Amino acid sequence: MGFWDWFKKPKKDYEATHADTYADDGWTYSNQNTSPLDGEVFNLSYRTEHLIKNDPNAEKGLRVIENNVVGNGIAPQAVSRSGNQDLVKRVEKSLVSYFDSKECDAARVTNFYGLQALALREMVKNGNVFIRRRPRAFSQGLTVPMQYQVISYDYLATDMLDTTNGNNRIINGIEYNAIFQPVAYYFYKENPRDYSQYWTAKGREITRVRASSVYHLYRRDQVDQRVGVSWFTPVLPTLRMLANYRQNVLTKQQIQSSFTGFITTDDDGDVNKLLGKKKDDGKSQIKRGQLNRLKPGEDIKFPDMPDISGDSEFYKQFRYDIANALGISYEELSGDYSQVNFSSGRMGWIAMSRNIQSIQNNIFGAQFLMGVGNDFLNNLVLQGTITPMEREDLFIKWVFPRRVMLDPVKETNALLAQINGKIKSRKQVIEDMG
Repeated sequence: MGFWDWFKKPKKDYEATHADTYADDGWTYSNQNTSPLDGEVFNLSYRTEHLIKNDPNAEKGLRVIENNVVGNGIAPQAVSRSGNQDLVKRVEKSLVSYFDSKECDAARVTNFYGLQALALREMVKNGNVFIRRRPRAFSQGLTVPMQYQVISYDYLATDMLDTTNGNNRIINGIEYNAIFQPVAYYFYKENPRDYSQYWTAKGREITRVRASSVYHLYRRDQVDQRVGVSWFTPVLPTLRMLANYRQNVLTKQQIQSSFTGFITTDDDGDVNKLLGKKKDDGKSQIKRGQLNRLKPGEDIKFPDMPDISGDSEFYKQFRYDIANALGISYEELSGDYSQVNFSSGRMGWIAMSRNIQSIQNNIFGAQFLMGVGNDFLNNLVLQGTITPMEREDLFIKWVFPRRVMLDPVKETNALLAQINGKIKSRKQVIEDMG
């Protein structure tokens, strides 16, 4: 190849970067910071909240995630590193007394498993949720002197846009140190969405809470992301269009079922005179099963209604998109198991289980449950239930909800084979089953 031939050789290029590739389809994008803006978080969460209240597909998607991630509850289990079973039994009594009762809830409404479900719904719906650990006096007689309060993102003082506190920066209600670790959170005492309280002096009060007392749960999709967004964000337009589409189909059906008969006659066509009724204001109404008279020479025409026989497949495709975006199976979202056999059902269940386990371990476990276990054991030391040396020997293991078997006979035999083949211990199999 000669020197000038090198310039004639096609150079490596990416069509996806060409400005004219998408010039006609209106594709615009932003190159701003990947952390969502405060207004974006609120707008997305409000729209999601509206859809969940009014659209069965959105509510079902949220419920599927809640029931599979939390279910009946993610249960704590005391484990001794040295195998001290007497110590474990003593701690287990306190675990049951505290987490299974309303003691742990600052509002005294539900137990710890109800708090888990509430926190998860808030995180999925709004993108963020805060759980504050609140110390209590020993005189209150709690198993451990602390309670937990679930706080919505609405309470975060996001109007503190970019201020300073010494060497720290406060951005959208969260205070960061020099290496951008959260140091404190600023919360309103009253919900700013409650306008009757927000404009009062108490409603405008802000409380600074140390970050060590707050668990901020959100899905981190980008490296420098500081807050989360609603998990429904990719399918909000789809859900909205699906709701409108369903309403339009119902309207078409109502119109079709309202078709009536019309009679022409040599009489003057006044049906009110024939029936002995007084004329109305001249406006006519079409009712189901009604016969109307027309004057001689009058005629009426109706537009041809579109055929909706293929709408079920169209509707199904929408649900596929929603299920894919939320990381759940189409069958779980729709309740349609008509095309499922054991093999396809098992494959779908395995894929969905991986997504659920990722949420359980990487978000719920890492950002919340690990800290709760340490809180509990540290407070047992303060309460005098265990000694500091015993505390060093203990840790709390969290057991996630059991997975329901698709075929109990086949799967039980497979588990027994794993135990007999020493692939897994009996204890591991039992824990894996919740």
